[in-house]
Amino acid sequence: MAPQPGDAASVARMPAAPIRVALVLGEPTPYRIPHLRALAARPELDLTIFYASATVQRRTWQLEHDEAIFLSGPKLPLARILHHDYALTPGIWRRLDRGRFDLVVVGGWSLMATQLAIAWCRIHRVPYVLMSDNHLLEPRPRWVRALKRSVLPRLVPQAAAWLVPGSLARDHIAAYGARPERTLVFPLTVDVTALAARADELRTNRPALRARLGVADDAVAVLQVGRLIEMKAPGDLVRA
Repeated sequence: MAPQPGDAASVARMPAAPIRVALVLGEPTPYRIPHLRALAARPELDLTIFYASATVQRRTWQLEHDEAIFLSGPKLPLARILHHDYALTPGIWRRLDRGRFDLVVVGGWSLMATQLAIAWCRIHRVPYVLMSDNHLLEPRPRWVRALKRSVLPRLVPQAAAWLVPGSLARDHIAAYGARPERTLVFPLTVDVTALAARADELRTNRPALRARLGVADDAVAVLQVGRLIEMKAPGDLVRA
């Protein structure tokens, strides 16, 4: 006899409902979007991506991420202190309420959107995963170090897991209470296949490209990919 609705055999064949996941991030970046699109395509995930702004670091270029939701609100110019502006986005609370998420992935802790996301998870008892690419090698003012020692132990150990791009970020977040067995590497990368294909396409035009850039045949050409801002230290490359 065929199993009836509610029978154990029928239940076993029923697909599990997708896990509803929210990602709360600061701004779109080229080294994250390919990963996020790959995750969104997985059938076991129902992924919603929130950005605090189109840019919080005053980037002059724009990235398209039509699948994401961009929060709205003015920005406080705190780049000298935070390395980015502080976007006022209280609307994230209402959106998390409506989403009924099973898990929230929070990109950092220095924006209103991420701070409210952590608070929302703590109040609603929803697990959150912290994502961070900070490290301990960057010099910070004494008051910033004191503030982090006071605040981060109240945010980091309470997370369900941690995502880092590499060993320096892993050491940083471990210093504030992250557990190694639940810290996973989520690397920063771009669409390597597309870039490799484009490089192969341009390789036959290499002499013409070098001539157009004024690079002599016997010169060594060095490429830095990054914005021409102090934090990226382009002057170090020129001096080297």
